[in-house]
Amino acid sequence: MDDRDWVMLENLYFHNNISKTAQILYISQPALTKRIKHIEKEFQVPIIERGTRGIRFTAEGEYLAKCAGEMIERMRQMKETIWNMNQEVVGTIRLGVSNIFAKNMLPNILRLFKNRYPRVDYEVITGLSSEVYNLVYNKKVYFGFVRGDSHGRNRNVSSLKKIFVLLPRKKSISNSFPNCRGLNIKRMRT
Repeated sequence: MDDRDWVMLENLYFHNNISKTAQILYISQPALTKRIKHIEKEFQVPIIERGTRGIRFTAEGEYLAKCAGEMIERMRQMKETIWNMNQEVVGTIRLGVSNIFAKNMLPNILRLFKNRYPRVDYEVITGLSSEVYNLVYNKKVYFGFVRGDSHGRNRNVSSLKKIFVLLPRKKSISNSFPNCRGLNIKRMRT
């Protein structure tokens, strides 16, 4: 198996649909089916079963699909570690961004970032603020840009390791966060 197979398995498990997975990965359904059969041959077990309601993962297939995320993350870590051994900043940043922020502010930020760090790539996932929060919370992205209180009642925002705040240069924090009177940059750094 190679990196593409792990990505394919992770997506197939998430979407539980061959057509949707093929579309997301920009490959044909027959090509996807061929990769599935190759994996089944390699492990000598069926990993999915087809039925009238779509596909269902076998126990072995579920195990492989759950390992896929770990394998993808481990490969990413190895690549970034090796690339960073020469102390040059390289790699891929995954970020989740609310739709409005992605449309209005993100292009300029990414352009400036790319000028400063030309060997760093980025993967952007857009969605509603609540979806972006879930991406960060579930460690699918490194960080997210959201608007408003989107962390939900049953979640603890402080469980996230680091929180960064981006504000326009001339806008005060108290105007951006009206529920947090007395909040300033100095207090946020502590």
